[in-house]
Amino acid sequence: MRRWRNYPPSQDATSRLQASDYLGVRHEISRLVVDFDTEKDVMKSFNVSYRSTFVVFKGPNEVGRSTGDTQQDSIAALFLKAL
Repeated sequence: MRRWRNYPPSQDATSRLQASDYLGVRHEISRLVVDFDTEKDVMKSFNVSYRSTFVVFKGPNEVGRSTGDTQQDSIAALFLKAL
């Protein structure tokens, strides 16, 4: 089942980027959480082959992607491309 969640979701690398004050600015970011084992059609539509992949959009355009990254600063830099 597809779930849209407002960022940040839980206690992982992305949640440490608390939308409230990263770089002194409040950001509202939404994310789509896809189940790797059961939602292969969704993964295929985003051209995702591996777990822990972030695909970042600004409007309808993809502006970045990352796989397996757990570093707060590089994930934040990726997410900021959407703003």
